[in-house]
Amino acid sequence: MEAKGRDFQSLNTFMLLLVEILHHPSGRICTEQINLWGMLLRDPQISRTQILQPHVGEMTKCYMNQLVKIRWEDVENETFPQYKIMEASFDDDEDYDAWMADLRSKSSLLFKFIGNTAPATAAEVINERLKTGLANNGAGQPLNFLDPATNQLTQKSDAVMHFEAMTQPFENILSGVPPWTMDDSSTAPKEQQRVESIRKRTRAALAEMAQNLVSWNPDYLWLRFRRAALLDTLKYYWKYEPSTLLQGVDTLIRYIGLPDQWGDPTGSSGGAAGSDDNMSGHTVSLKKKSGVALVSIAKRVPQHLVPWINELSNATSNLLSSPGLIPMNQMHLFEFLSCVASAVDDPTARAGFIATVLSNPLETIASAEVQQQIGSPGALLEMFGITKVGENPQNATNGEYVRKVTQDYFRLFTALNRLLSVGKRCNEAARKRGVGGIGGVHGIQGSNPNHFADEGPVSIQELAINDPFAPLWPQLLPTLITLTKSVLSIWRPEHQALLLRNPLQRYALAISDDEAYSSKNHDKGGVFGEGGTAGSVVSGADRRDANLVPKWSGWFNELRNTCFQLFGLLATGRVLFAPEISDMYPALVSAMTDLDNLKAMEHRQFTQYLKHVCELLLVSCPATLYPTHLAPILAPVLEHVRYRLDYTWSPILGKAPSGTQLTRASSDFTSALSSNNSSQAAELAAKGGDEWFSWYYSHGGLFVGDLDRVTADSAVEKNRVDLSRVFSDVLQVAMALKGDWALVLATRAKEETAMKRNDPS
Repeated sequence: MEAKGRDFQSLNTFMLLLVEILHHPSGRICTEQINLWGMLLRDPQISRTQILQPHVGEMTKCYMNQLVKIRWEDVENETFPQYKIMEASFDDDEDYDAWMADLRSKSSLLFKFIGNTAPATAAEVINERLKTGLANNGAGQPLNFLDPATNQLTQKSDAVMHFEAMTQPFENILSGVPPWTMDDSSTAPKEQQRVESIRKRTRAALAEMAQNLVSWNPDYLWLRFRRAALLDTLKYYWKYEPSTLLQGVDTLIRYIGLPDQWGDPTGSSGGAAGSDDNMSGHTVSLKKKSGVALVSIAKRVPQHLVPWINELSNATSNLLSSPGLIPMNQMHLFEFLSCVASAVDDPTARAGFIATVLSNPLETIASAEVQQQIGSPGALLEMFGITKVGENPQNATNGEYVRKVTQDYFRLFTALNRLLSVGKRCNEAARKRGVGGIGGVHGIQGSNPNHFADEGPVSIQELAINDPFAPLWPQLLPTLITLTKSVLSIWRPEHQALLLRNPLQRYALAISDDEAYSSKNHDKGGVFGEGGTAGSVVSGADRRDANLVPKWSGWFNELRNTCFQLFGLLATGRVLFAPEISDMYPALVSAMTDLDNLKAMEHRQFTQYLKHVCELLLVSCPATLYPTHLAPILAPVLEHVRYRLDYTWSPILGKAPSGTQLTRASSDFTSALSSNNSSQAAELAAKGGDEWFSWYYSHGGLFVGDLDRVTADSAVEKNRVDLSRVFSDVLQVAMALKGDWALVLATRAKEETAMKRNDPS
């Protein structure tokens, strides 16, 4: 342990041998040591000595070298220099990919330990790795594996693969660097030696690395993608030294606004987000990565961006008004601004900035056109194009009409989603900002130990002290209530009876390809990959096509879940209990507890309602408001749950549901509704009543369209189990057996036990 003497020399020789073995080109040999190094670095008695210091740098380089992926085709073509070793180490490309995934998973913690134990050495290693990469590959050299149509680098190009391998170790090491190395006010451990030297080396290396990274300006799209990922890793450094932060943020904003460099729509990702349909998938990937990095940085260091909040607001406003911005980036920009706004100290200025940022979405949902489109179930069906497709099936694939309907939908959904995204971010920041209470009201216990000073109604003005989104609810809530009623009403039996009769309109009630995919265990290819479910619900068509029919199910899911999450946010932000919206509360209760709408929901919809509305209402409602705010919603919901569970499980238990005269076999009850029997289901829906709901609940209400029987049965089973599980979760939360309440009670019991142990009596 004293790093001297014969025993130390023997140990040092052994360590040198271990590091020498790490240079072997076979990754199999390299990974055999990873647990050993992790154990050594984690041991405080070893890590605080100098035993590992001579070897950490070289060991880090070796593992970083192994993270650079190999093109397996080079092994098969025998063009890779050590192809024989690779063939002896791995069976095929799948075996190699599995090994690489395992290596990256295990090395994440190792790199973090390295950053924490040897911060100066680790910083110098990653700085040197970046400098070498910029010198050898920064301009795209050796310019191999180019796209023949655009002459762009591809993901198989050497330069792209080398920078791809840097992201994970940079992220892990920088997140592991201890605060005392970067912050003079943070005290180093007592046993730490050469503190000032370590601080100087660490800061110098990271400063040079950050400057090199923000100065690098590659021309190739995939190098820009890798640069955006590397800029995201600097958020840990910028927390302490933000001198290059604005340059990095400016780069990411510029990448979001770039035109399509690839210019080949065949690479399109085909996401459901309107304006990126004609943009290459490569450009979309760069824009999404840049947006994600921008939000990630803003979450970590918002306080350093506040001085430039006006400039950032202007830059993002220009982007938001540009035609080439994809909807995903719109969300990223709003989240970015809300994160920065959350760090503003003045509550009035903070709330004013958020109101300005969200003025456009609020104006959109309040417009006369949108209000007309969501005012009733019929109007919503008209907006989705469902009515006109029923009148003329050719409208489903009419390019101009599809674009109009898609634009109308995304105008509404994007506005709501922006409000939800910013509202969540403000709520999270408010929880961190508040000290012991809500909205600036400190939670000092009074004479009653079970009540706090912030129990009961709290005005929106008080809530706005911590949550700048709170003042916007009176503008948002009326539209939210109207939209929720219209969306839920479409599933009433009288509407299902009409839609199920039409060979195209019926798919508006269907599950989406994504829901079909999630109902079974699939390979990592995803919905659109090999073995995916794209085009299985609406046979031969999926949401990427210029066809309205396969888009409807996803649209309804997005709108419904957004409404539920907004109601949950209303409760967790305590605005639901504010006096300013008391006049709207009866309308809200009516929308959320309408018995016809509750009964009409499928299991998949009702579980979301329980999870995002009822559970959050339970944990957020002050005890003094249970009779006035909790009971009016929860009482009818719990009564309905009994009714729903009875009809759901009776066929499984081998008996007809109570109150019905049906004698069909239980398999008839529990089989999902498909396109083959939708006409018969329409007749049953027209009758309504218990006979319809007994059959409806027995298969979860699912209409699976053209989905195969095996996947359809899996979807029914999944939804049945999810309903029971989520309801059980809500009950446990109500009884403080799960969730935040349970944690509070467990902590209190632990403290009381500790006090009793120290009590001399």
